[in-house]
Amino acid sequence: MTSFMLSVYNPADSYDREFGTYDSAAEMEAAFARTAELNDALEDEGVLVYVGGLNAPALAVTVDPSGLESDGPAGGSGAVLGGFWVIDTDTFEEAAEVAQRAAVACGQSIEIRQFEG
Repeated sequence: MTSFMLSVYNPADSYDREFGTYDSAAEMEAAFARTAELNDALEDEGVLVYVGGLNAPALAVTVDPSGLESDGPAGGSGAVLGGFWVIDTDTFEEAAEVAQRAAVACGQSIEIRQFEG
């Protein structure tokens, strides 16, 4: 098995909007329900290792090599990591299929990256 991280990036300013990246409460709730169903299915299929959503980037703290802490995400004010899945599949093609299912579920693009090693 090969491990992959499937990442969802959000515009940094989406955390300032009432429904985030969604246009309405109903759209947001539907996406959350689809994503929960997907998570259950991936667990049942034996490919889900871990899944998590992240707090707003305003709550992030970045620590540099000297130990200096600064408020905010390391990547600046553009798109920020909003959540991710770690999955184990036999091939990249299978990971891409899971990523497409995740994109449909949450209504956003998904980045696939294979873990080293």
